[in-house]
Amino acid sequence: MNRIAVLALIGLNLLAGVWSLAVDGLTPSWVVYPLLLLLGLVLLRRSSRSALAYLSGLALLFLLVHVGFLQAATADACVHPADSARACHQVTWLVTLGAVPAVTAVAAGSLWVCGRREDVEIRR
Repeated sequence: MNRIAVLALIGLNLLAGVWSLAVDGLTPSWVVYPLLLLLGLVLLRRSSRSALAYLSGLALLFLLVHVGFLQAATADACVHPADSARACHQVTWLVTLGAVPAVTAVAAGSLWVCGRREDVEIRR
């Protein structure tokens, strides 16, 4: 079950990257993040628990890096944080830089915690 969840979360994030690429063009975040997500697939071959912990931490870090964009997206007058001459895509940013990584961090973290609890109960 955890392996399917990891694959689904990685797929969801990669789809968000495609959406961001279509709207904002090529950005550094959506070059590095997908590569690091694919590294999660390598971890998945070893252990779904370690892949879940990695994925949760990676998504949380991605979310924290993009706080400025999320603040801009929720402001009354949206201004691109990196370059005020560029367009501001509020819905895209809220979904691809906010909601999807947040869901990933919470879901992967929750599954990781559940897996640890099961291990503790088995050891007793």
